[in-house]
Amino acid sequence: MRRRFISEDELSKVLKLKQSGASWLRIQKETGIPRRLAKKAYEEWERTRSSEELKKARTGIAQEEFRKHMEDLLGVADHLIDSLHAPPPMKKMPKVDRFFERIWEDDIRQESKQPPRDREWVRIVRHNKMLFQCLQDHTGEKVPWQLLREWQQTFNRYTKHCNDLQVESRVVVDNLIGKQADLRSLIQGMNEGQEIIEKMACGVVEALWKGMINGEIIKERIFIAAKDMRGGNAMVSFGKEGSVMAFTLDAMKLAEDVVDLCKLAVNSLLTGKELLLVQKVAADIAEMEQKAKDLDEKLDELVLRPLILRTKCELCPA
Repeated sequence: MRRRFISEDELSKVLKLKQSGASWLRIQKETGIPRRLAKKAYEEWERTRSSEELKKARTGIAQEEFRKHMEDLLGVADHLIDSLHAPPPMKKMPKVDRFFERIWEDDIRQESKQPPRDREWVRIVRHNKMLFQCLQDHTGEKVPWQLLREWQQTFNRYTKHCNDLQVESRVVVDNLIGKQADLRSLIQGMNEGQEIIEKMACGVVEALWKGMINGEIIKERIFIAAKDMRGGNAMVSFGKEGSVMAFTLDAMKLAEDVVDLCKLAVNSLLTGKELLLVQKVAADIAEMEQKAKDLDEKLDELVLRPLILRTKCELCPA
């Protein structure tokens, strides 16, 4: 006996009757289709529909997850470029490995609504590093990642040159203070006298650094100033914007004398044998800025989006 199959029209009738609450016996009477065959066809239709709905749901989830994944990668790229700057020369410059560790310590994905605790911090660093690896996997040879390695090499030179400049600045400041007995006596008479001298030397380098960032290392444009504060105090600051090495003295006249000495130190560093070291720091800054700019162009969102869409990494949603 030849096996019977039901047509699309017959299946539509079965579905309509069954979904209205009809029994299989009634469906058999009204359609002429054996109730077992009608039931089998209906159950097969339900399985197919469930499979298609599941597939559609998974596709929707995958699309949303991929959208989030792309935004994560774009966020990591932006954060990396924004972090590739020459840090101001402090008393001790960070090594390049530590500098990059600090980049990945930032909560780029905003995973934590509060300051992260130890375990959250470890997870944030791990996630950032994983996403950075995925960014490299997606871009491959399309992005010249050697620019980043070259930037790191220049950073190491920059760190060494900044540390050397700090040493030279301290020598110059000490020599100048040694020639001004009254000023030396006032500063050394303070409880924090040695700290003030250290801040003066570091502040001179800070002022020079800000000039380098702005492309101006002419002594007349290096800003060091004293500002009158309340209560007879005065603040000595280095550079026109917020000064890391700013400090307060208890008299405006003393602050002005300190400013004059720091300006003499700037003049000495820009006219003596230390000028070559200043120029090396300036060259390092320019080189890092250029490499960061070149990498920024390759990691532009308009470049990255199609690259990410065409490629795959281990964290890509299926």
